[in-house]
Amino acid sequence: MVAALRNGELDEGSPISQNIQLCGEDSNVTVVEFPSVAITSVNFYMKRERKVRDINLRKAVLYAIDQDEVISVMESDMLFKAD
Repeated sequence: MVAALRNGELDEGSPISQNIQLCGEDSNVTVVEFPSVAITSVNFYMKRERKVRDINLRKAVLYAIDQDEVISVMESDMLFKAD
């Protein structure tokens, strides 16, 4: 997608965060940044009798995930933790 934006094949697109800087460095591309409602989530399949039906287990998984660490590993200043 980045190559197509840079050479004019595409008029608009949503490159992944790692490529936004690359696009911004190209004088043929205008980067417009705005907050997004995109989310990353962990989902549990609970249709059958499974241990994940225990709300305390699901809470433990939630609290065990270091959201700040996940954001830092993604190496993007465009990410933030939801409250």
